[in-house]
Amino acid sequence: SEDKIVGSCSFARMRLSVGEVAVIGTEIGDAYSHPDFRAGGRYASARAEIPDSSDYLNRSVFGRLIMETRLRAEAAGVRLIFGTPNQNALPGYVRRLGFKRCEHYVNSNFVRPTAEGVVRRFGVAKPFLFLLRPMERALLNVARWRESKRFGGVTVAPLSCEDPTIDILWARVRKGRPFCVVQDSAWFRYRFAQHPIARYETFGVWLRGELRGVVVLRRYHAMSGQEICAIAHTLFHEDEIELLGLALAETTLRPKGQEELSMMWVRAESREAWVLKRLGFLQRGESPIIF
Repeated sequence: SEDKIVGSCSFARMRLSVGEVAVIGTEIGDAYSHPDFRAGGRYASARAEIPDSSDYLNRSVFGRLIMETRLRAEAAGVRLIFGTPNQNALPGYVRRLGFKRCEHYVNSNFVRPTAEGVVRRFGVAKPFLFLLRPMERALLNVARWRESKRFGGVTVAPLSCEDPTIDILWARVRKGRPFCVVQDSAWFRYRFAQHPIARYETFGVWLRGELRGVVVLRRYHAMSGQEICAIAHTLFHEDEIELLGLALAETTLRPKGQEELSMMWVRAESREAWVLKRLGFLQRGESPIIF
């Protein structure tokens, strides 16, 4: 508007695995529109196929941004577009822009306050910190013992994103997954090791000398000052997802001082969610998926 930016949106181009076939797709990223122009904007020129100036796509900055960006992506050869919009944006995608919500697959976010986090949130609990810490350690020690007894010969240690055994693991894991991002070593290197701002820690889970899982952590301070340990990514075969519990027990509470553990975009009814709940994580909110 008058040569000023009043909205923006982003699409992240990536390799996707659809039924074990690799395709080029994009994920819809953040979309913003200036509050003064929401549902009240007017484009200088309507698209030829939508001459009606009162049409949603000629009034909504958000709608026009998504439509124009989607058309450009399709023209560039993108075969699949998906996103995880918040509850404010979801109706616009589904009712106005022709996207379909995946009803049978719902992602959720999981969080677990640590002993320090409980004290920060509830100051009256500070005198009991000497009890909360041992209780927390006991919970993790039980997880270590349970999974070590079941599998035996498990080692958790730092892993380089350049390690070629990630490709071997990915070849095992991708079978049976109808839709996911391609997660080979090239993707781990690009997504985590070469990130220009964030710093990630990558750990491998070895079972009798063979890489059977990957966990990526990011430790940071939230704007509130809270120290967070985010479980940024995991890669395990569905039949061995319990190894995730052992890996988290070994890695997420080192070093001390962090106040909350979090993991986003976990399928609500999956075995992965079950493992998190056994470690004391609480399910919080949903992240719908659209195509």
